[in-house]
Amino acid sequence: MAETTEQYRTRISQIKTSIENEPRIVKMRDDIAEGISKTGNRQADIEVRQDTLEDDFVAVQQDASSASPSGAEVAVARAGYNTLNGRLTAKEQEIVAQFTRTGTYFTDVGGVGDGVTDNTEALKEFVSLGGNLVVPEGTYMLRADFYEIASNTKLFFINNATLKLLPHNASNYSILQCKGVDNVLIVKPQIDGSKADNLATSGEWGHGIDILNSTKVKVIHPIVRNTFGDGIYIGHDYFGTSLKETEDVDIIRPLIDGSRRNGLSLCSGRRINVIYPTFKNITDVNPKAGIDIEPEGEGPLKPILEHVLIDSPVFENCTVGIDHNLFNLMDRDLGVDIVIRNPTFINCSHPLMFRPLTGKLGGSISISKPIMRGTLKDVLHVDNYCTRDTPHVTIDRPEIYGFNLSGSQDEFYNHCFTFLKLSTTTDPVDIGNFSIINPYIEDNNNGAFKLLFASAGGVKKIGNVKIVNPEIKTTNLLQNFVRDNPDLQIIDGLDSMVLKDPYFTHDIAQTLATQVTNPDASVWNTYTSTDANIPYGHKVKFRVVKNMRMTFRPTGGIVGYSGANKGIYSETVGSMIELIYLGKWYVENKAGEWLVET
Repeated sequence: MAETTEQYRTRISQIKTSIENEPRIVKMRDDIAEGISKTGNRQADIEVRQDTLEDDFVAVQQDASSASPSGAEVAVARAGYNTLNGRLTAKEQEIVAQFTRTGTYFTDVGGVGDGVTDNTEALKEFVSLGGNLVVPEGTYMLRADFYEIASNTKLFFINNATLKLLPHNASNYSILQCKGVDNVLIVKPQIDGSKADNLATSGEWGHGIDILNSTKVKVIHPIVRNTFGDGIYIGHDYFGTSLKETEDVDIIRPLIDGSRRNGLSLCSGRRINVIYPTFKNITDVNPKAGIDIEPEGEGPLKPILEHVLIDSPVFENCTVGIDHNLFNLMDRDLGVDIVIRNPTFINCSHPLMFRPLTGKLGGSISISKPIMRGTLKDVLHVDNYCTRDTPHVTIDRPEIYGFNLSGSQDEFYNHCFTFLKLSTTTDPVDIGNFSIINPYIEDNNNGAFKLLFASAGGVKKIGNVKIVNPEIKTTNLLQNFVRDNPDLQIIDGLDSMVLKDPYFTHDIAQTLATQVTNPDASVWNTYTSTDANIPYGHKVKFRVVKNMRMTFRPTGGIVGYSGANKGIYSETVGSMIELIYLGKWYVENKAGEWLVET
């Protein structure tokens, strides 16, 4: 017997409750697959179907096109589409088409989408109505002002309906604002802040969408361009008196392009999900970040930042990809929980930046499988992020394809991973608290490849920093580790990691008796030394453990074996050679076949 509408309503409610209780979707895949696969055949009313769609967007957060432990269930949910994203897009279009036949249309209450008429007063009244609202096709011109949406509003934009600002001279506005409200859904808004037509020269508060002191807000598929401040701002009223926390906010598949300040500012909230976002061309006013994680506010309600998920973001041509500036949370007995999954950074100056944090803050920050391509300066930039009582940062399996492509000579920014202490900071803190797991790094052949840097501005120690199992592909490595401060200490196994690295230049090793093997080598097996930098009495042992050539090529040659700038090599597994530097290199012991370069 076919399922009745009431039975369907009950089942959907159960699925929704299950999903809400398991936001990370640990064990509810069967329910999700069943709910999505059957939704298209039901005739329940539009409200129920829309609620189901909203939950589907949040519940199914990863692309189903790749295999996973739950791949079979997700394949069912895809219902014949190439990806679950495609299934959700089709479902969105179907339900939007049905929903918009029943809502109140902006054009029926005075809206004119001719790209000329001023719709300011009409839109203010319209979004304050609440209920089911529809903005049809057209370009609706507005003055730079604040357009506050009422609680319990579902606001649909169809056929690329666009809100666009008239020429103005304003640094503070919000084109769509959720302030002190609950239960708001906004679907497919297109917003144009007309940045080029703004005569203001200072300020940074002209936002596309504001979510302040509000709960249960979902924004699906927003396209926000050319705002004077941020594309989207999530937090609370900066100077307001409300004590209401911002909670349960989902921003799904946004495209933010050309914002003057940040693409998305995440300034306060709890249970914030940002799913499949894209940020482009954020380069004008500091911080110039795709996402700026910066808790702030001067009113009685102090900022929080708990349970934040950023899934599969793309950053293209942004000065900073993700900026972490958490100082307003420290010394308040708080913690953060920030999870960033599968980010991609393309042509960004600084994909990941961490600002000073010298007080106590609990929690953790996890960044998994980031991909960085064409980085203009450093991939990871850490300023005064101290080791004591701060959230540990884990960067798992980063893939780095070139960096410092700008050719910068600025020693603070032209490395791969930069850890430094600002010279303006007097607190003698240790910098670090990072784990970089299984990084894959390809050199860009510009001669500026440096893995770790610490400034001479008072750093005493880099602490609790681990770089585990690096794989480095390079043809022109100048220095692995730069130590500009004689008091600098690198702890937690970084020295031993250097010895596993298949590339050495100026300093052949860190101790007076060091084994150098090639377990991690692939095709680059040449070890060089500048003899002037080698201490007298320095010893080194080379051992071949893979069927690949290992070469040692000192600038002065090897006495009795090779002349200047000529090395010795072996390709025989098990070969070993021990050398000592006594003003020149001498062989002390060897086994196996070692040949002289010609």
